[in-house]
Amino acid sequence: MKRAFGSTLALSAVTGLLLVGTSASFAAPLPASYFGSPVSTGETDKVVSVTPQARKVTVHDGDNVDFVVQQPDGTSRHFGWHFERFARDDDLETAVSLRDLAPSDITIADPVEVYVYRNDVFDY
Repeated sequence: MKRAFGSTLALSAVTGLLLVGTSASFAAPLPASYFGSPVSTGETDKVVSVTPQARKVTVHDGDNVDFVVQQPDGTSRHFGWHFERFARDDDLETAVSLRDLAPSDITIADPVEVYVYRNDVFDY
């Protein structure tokens, strides 16, 4: 009886660890709206050029960014984004794919991560 209980307890512990690891790896990505909202490129105060070699971009909460994205045909397309995560916790930075923020008619050939950092200048 003791042996069966010990085996059951060990199996339960392993199953619990597997479930925790599984749920963390399948966490749903945050929606684009968590990171802010689109703005007109005329309302931006920062310009970020995204070339095919770019892999990451760094911005802060409160930034209004004009993304200039080089297209596969060599032309450039613009879109604006106001970053505002309303992060009131200890979440200093969060990453989002630029593809998730860009309008559907803008091609982003390779993955580019946008790292959004908390802006400590503003105390929400």
